[in-house]
Amino acid sequence: MIARNYRHFLSELVAHPKAVAAFTPSSTILARHLAASVDWHDAATVLEYGAGTGAVTEQIVTQCPEETQFFAIEISSKFAGYLRERFPSVGVMEGSVEQVKTLCE
Repeated sequence: MIARNYRHFLSELVAHPKAVAAFTPSSTILARHLAASVDWHDAATVLEYGAGTGAVTEQIVTQCPEETQFFAIEISSKFAGYLRERFPSVGVMEGSVEQVKTLCE
């Protein structure tokens, strides 16, 4: 899975360098650390901005209580499609944070 994620990441970085905010996808160790720092008992809704290939998304899905709403926002249509495929239970919104914010108003 890591090689597949990296391949998707590099492909999008080369095709749209200004839309990809990192030089490498988040590691599993970083993703676990980030998800472990959340107080899941008080989380009614979780928004992940810039979900990319889903390293952090995977950890959130694993740790997020079933009753908590989880949405991932991704500007890259390629990454958004990949996220929808990998995580069908996650509400993936495609667009910039500003575009998604406008939809929610």
